[in-house]
Parts: sequence; structure tokens; C-alpha cells
Amino acid sequence: MKKSIFYAMSVLLLVFLTGCSQKAPELNTSANISDTPSMGNAGVNVGEHDEMTNADALKAKMSPSGGLPNDGTYNNSTDGFQSVYFGFGDFSIVNDMQKAIDKNIQTLKSYSGNIKLEGNCDEFGTDEFNYALGLKRAKAVKDALVAQGIAAERFTIVSLGESTPVCTNNTTDECYAQNRRVDLHKQ
Repeated sequence: MKKSIFYAMSVLLLVFLTGCSQKAPELNTSANISDTPSMGNAGVNVGEHDEMTNADALKAKMSPSGGLPNDGTYNNSTDGFQSVYFGFGDFSIVNDMQKAIDKNIQTLKSYSGNIKLEGNCDEFGTDEFNYALGLKRAKAVKDALVAQGIAAERFTIVSLGESTPVCTNNTTDECYAQNRRVDLHKQ
């Protein structure tokens, strides 16, 4: 009788353990966001994410800044600041966005308070991926402003991931591009 119970329990345990055999996805926890390069040709490798199967097609259609004009037509920043836009899956600031950075520097020189940098993403990718990408985008803008002489301690960076889209008509590339941005706000 004891042997039967032992065998039954062993079989149940074996069934339970094999039923949960799906491997959990691996997260890259070795990269510290403060150690990642924020300017130049650095980018996020979007090819590793199953949710981004059409990433290459979208990226091929878009310019590095997402096809957005840098004349202030699209802007979700407030208080005289200009939003900075990014390419698909990217966190590097391209030359097209230098006018926005320059405008933000001029506005910062006339304001001595603190600034919140909010990193945003489009809806492609997992929540975790978009949260990390939003932080990297906010840090890239912070680094660009600090490189121009603005004190680093004036900035707070946050990631809103994909939670605050400006454009919700998700049928065009231009709409997605409006959501890949960093917004600046006075605190």
C-alpha cells in the first residue's frame, strides 16, 4: 500500500513538473541604462522580439526620424519645449531632430527649474521592451542637453512606454511615428 501511494505521488509530481516545462523568456539584466550609448548609430535590436515581425518593413519605409518634420508641427511637449522624435525601435538622436534639441536648449537657458523627460513608444513590442526603450530615449535626450552645458541634476527621466499615444489612428506609419518621442515638461 505504501509503495502504491509512493508511485502514485511520484507520477503526479512528474506530470505536474513536465506540465510546466515551458521556458521563461530571458531578460537582459546585465545592461545598465546609464552605461548604454545614447547618441550616434546605437539602436535597439528589434529582431529578437516576436511581436515585431513587420519591423523591417516599417523601418524601410520611414526616415531615421520617423518621417516627422522638425518644424514643430507635431509636439506633445509643453512650456515652450519641442518633442524629440525617434526612428522605429531606435533611441539615437538623428540629425533631423537637432533643431528640436537646439530649441530646447534655448528654452532651458531662460528657465532655471527642473524638467521631466518622458520617453514614449509606439505599440509594437512587449510592455517591458517599450518601457526600457522609453527610458533609453529619455536618457538620450538628457545626454544631448547635458552635452550642451545644461546641468544633469535638473532632469528627471521617466518612461511611459506605449501608454500615452498621441495618435491612435494606428493605420499609418506617420501615426506610429508620432508616438515614438520624448516630451519635455516643467516640474
